[in-house]
Order: sequence, then structure tokens, then C-alpha cells
Amino acid sequence: MFQFKLQTLLNYRRQREETFQQEFAEIKQTWEEQRETLKKYHDQWKECIDGWRSIQNESLSILEISLYQKYMLRLKHEIIQQADKVKDCLQKMDKMREILLSARKDKKIIEKLQENHLNEYRMDQLKKEKKFLDEVATQRFNLKGIIK
Repeated sequence: MFQFKLQTLLNYRRQREETFQQEFAEIKQTWEEQRETLKKYHDQWKECIDGWRSIQNESLSILEISLYQKYMLRLKHEIIQQADKVKDCLQKMDKMREILLSARKDKKIIEKLQENHLNEYRMDQLKKEKKFLDEVATQRFNLKGIIK
């Protein structure tokens, strides 16, 4: 029976890769949520600009204009902060992608080594089987010579 000497290392590397995959998925989910929030802020900004354009022809009080401008400034600030969050998530995602690729390479190396060892084991088993069959055939031949 084939026993791979580095099986525990292979199991560790597989588990490590799975952990990194889960972390990457979580970071990607966070990035998508942050990106969606940024999109909502941009949509609010567009609505705000459209609203501002539509009410400019109306007579507004200074207070209403001031409130509208404060709202627009606050929304612009929120957009900048959210864009920074999206950028940070993207950087984390890129870093985790590199870590995940490295973990996959490490795992593939051990898997390739296991495959090579398995092939060697199979070749060795075939040689032993062939040797055994040759020995059986030789004994039969010798036995037939003695019987005649």
C-alpha cells in the first residue's frame, strides 16, 4: 500500500489554501459591499445635482441654499471617504490574492511530488509483479523438465 511520507505537510498546505480562499472571499465580499455603497453615494450625488439645477430657477431663501450646499459638501465628503474604503479593500484583496497564489503553488509542489512518488511506487510494484511472474514461469518450466 502506498504511503506518501509528506502527507501531513500536504494536508497542512491544503488546509492553509482553503483558509486563504475563505479570507479572500470575505475580503472580496467586503469590497463588493463597499463598492455598492459608493455607487449609491454617486447616485445620490447625481440626484442632488439634478435637484439643485431644477430648483435654481425658483426663489429660495438663503437658509435653503445653505442647507443644500451643506448637504452637497457632506455628500462629497462621504463619497471621498467611501472611495478610500473601496481602495483599501481593493489593496487588501490584491495582497490576499498574492498570498493565495503562493499557497496554491506550495500545495501544487507537494502534490506533484506525491504524484511522482506514486508513479515510482507503481513502477516498483510492476517490476516486483513481473519478477514474481517470471519466477513462477521458470519454476513451471523446470518442473515440466523434471516430470518428463
